Amino acid sequence: MLLYNLRDKVGLYYANYGEMPADKDVEYTNLDNLRNNGRISNTVDTGKFYIIELEDLENLTFWKFI
Repeated sequence: MLLYNLRDKVGLYYANYGEMPADKDVEYTNLDNLRNNGRISNTVDTGKFYIIELEDLENLTFWKFI
């Protein structure tokens, strides 16, 4: 499944509500796999990571491949 417009939708949510669409009480800490396959950097990506609540975002477009 592919998800389009995620960056735009998160930005719009932040502009409207002044916060990210995520549960800030639950920090995502299982980053080893993301670092090992080069998706995040130890030098650039140094902040906290949270899981985005997709159901809080409006009008997302999904493509499902069969």
